[in-house]
Amino acid sequence: MSIEVVEITSDQLNQILIAEESHFLDLKSIDIQPGKLCKFISGFANADGGELFIGIDEDTVEGKKTRASRGFTDQEAANGHLQIFEQLFPLGDGYSYTFLIYEGCPGLVLQVTIFKSRGVVEASDSVPYLRRGAQTLPIKTEQALERLR
Repeated sequence: MSIEVVEITSDQLNQILIAEESHFLDLKSIDIQPGKLCKFISGFANADGGELFIGIDEDTVEGKKTRASRGFTDQEAANGHLQIFEQLFPLGDGYSYTFLIYEGCPGLVLQVTIFKSRGVVEASDSVPYLRRGAQTLPIKTEQALERLR
């Protein structure tokens, strides 16, 4: 399956960089370990769905958050991250992804749209997670898991 590469404008890139992480949005560096990415995917799928942008660095300088685009050097460099989606959604439904490119910014940012799942999606650690606000929380009790179902 080919993944679409979409060229975005500087305005579109700036909208991503200034976006507040929320119940429906999270931004991650390409340095995130694919296994750790699973909890965010699980959290979105078990809540209301959401978007994940992989390739956005965040730093705090003098108490102020700054972000910059630093994407994958090429599509192949994202293979480990893409394999996680195949593990969690083996039939290929439940998510869609697109590579975003902007002239003047290094690499490809992976935009992942995760749809609300009909069933419970567990992360690679066999724990289901749930997105609440800008945080992803583990479902720890049987009672909470039953409510999720």
